[in-house]
Amino acid sequence: MTMNILSLPPELLTRIFDEFASSLELKRVMRRRVVNHQFKRFIDDAIFRLCLLDGHKNKNEAGSCVGRYLPYPERDFIAEYFAYQASMAKEPTSLIGRIWRAAEVASQRAGDAGQASAHSRLKSLCLLSLKNSSSLKALFRARRRSSPTECSTECLAADDRVAAVYLGDVAYIETLVAQGINFCGSWGDDGDLGSDIFGSAFDAASLTGNVPMIRLLLSSSPHYDPPGSIMSSDLQRRILRRAGLGGYTDAFDYALDSGPSLELEYGETSRLSVPGFDCLRWAISNTPSIGNYERGARMFLPNSQVFEGLGHINSRLAFSAGHGHVDKMKYFLGLGASPVEGKHRHLLWGIGGGNPEVIRLLLAHGADPNQSSHGETALMKAARVSSIPIAKLLIEAGARLNEGSPPPIVVAVFKEDMEMFTLLRGHGARLDTPETGNWAMAVAQFHQLDCMVRMLEQQGVEKDAVLHRCANIRESYDYEYIFAVPPHLEWEHDPEVAALLGVFEEEESE
Repeated sequence: MTMNILSLPPELLTRIFDEFASSLELKRVMRRRVVNHQFKRFIDDAIFRLCLLDGHKNKNEAGSCVGRYLPYPERDFIAEYFAYQASMAKEPTSLIGRIWRAAEVASQRAGDAGQASAHSRLKSLCLLSLKNSSSLKALFRARRRSSPTECSTECLAADDRVAAVYLGDVAYIETLVAQGINFCGSWGDDGDLGSDIFGSAFDAASLTGNVPMIRLLLSSSPHYDPPGSIMSSDLQRRILRRAGLGGYTDAFDYALDSGPSLELEYGETSRLSVPGFDCLRWAISNTPSIGNYERGARMFLPNSQVFEGLGHINSRLAFSAGHGHVDKMKYFLGLGASPVEGKHRHLLWGIGGGNPEVIRLLLAHGADPNQSSHGETALMKAARVSSIPIAKLLIEAGARLNEGSPPPIVVAVFKEDMEMFTLLRGHGARLDTPETGNWAMAVAQFHQLDCMVRMLEQQGVEKDAVLHRCANIRESYDYEYIFAVPPHLEWEHDPEVAALLGVFEEEESE
């Protein structure tokens, strides 16, 4: 394909990209949409029209697409996919159709059924459904089955109520509370009002950090008795976790001010987790908000184990770099943290997050552009996540282009990333050695990357070049990178994310 293809008639373009998308493995298609930016819109359209995420022959591949890579930048892509499928189906009795129906009801209640507003609500509710792991399982199972599902009037009413909470429809929720609808069950321990598609109404309010809505839901409980009423520890922890992750200062303060006192010390001989301790530590570790961090950290005694697992302040700097929290990085740097001292590979963590400002800040404070770990260099990692801005920053800072296992240009070949390939070659990446050209050709041929084979031949690499390898040498590039995701982030940081990893496990055992 060349750029001239975009000048073809739209109907012909549609046929070409449909054929392309249906003829390759999903991971190849997804890789192309990430690295070939000029074709991304056309590839996405083909994926949506052909429902390519619905019917995988390889369920493990489907699980990795939907679970492993969902929580970060590509969640937006999956939400668009579901929104498209829902708007096409418009079947209120199906699981995916229930999302469309809830969005339509919300639009009618708001008196704003315009196409842009309706689509915005639909996509928002798709995002909400993706944060509910049980809903995620059901949605993808339903997309692969033709039989409709039965749904009671009560289920549809629950969908509407949780959707209204998430979309911030205070007037409607006030009406329901006045009618005696209890959203918080037995004070948050069990029996929250919820939807099997969208999850708990209380969690939907917490996910947006909407304190007025949270107060309104709490007021629906018979246990609520202002002004002295204190929410349960379960509700407090649920707000804290989501307020921490979302950086919601008002919700974070509300949880601490309106909930019970937290137990913030481990027993001297006990290794058991204390819920309040672990929850607050998790919240301040993962929050992008300096205000949340400072307030939460001040609550721990000096000898507490609050930073166990995070360790020295340099560890906290590395953790913030990996999450792309630039303001928090500046805060720790101001307290004396350094990306040069200690064993932490701040630059590699930061590259995984994909934020060029993180890398710019680390390099400005002395980080080594040739930092490496187990054969993977910083420039290799930039090529692996297909970040041209980060690669340019590293090259300008003096990153060596031909080091790594394999060198960065081989990674660019593996990713079929022509833009990265051109950048590296333009700055002196070699192809005239067995460790560069021969390795790149071997990778291109093994993975049947025909366009890269032709490109390497044009660059003077022989198609029948022989790659001689040392025994047990480690290669750091051959991963299932369908979506660009920080590979170092631990899924257990968030139970909701961890739950997504098992989306297709039950089907494999059936």
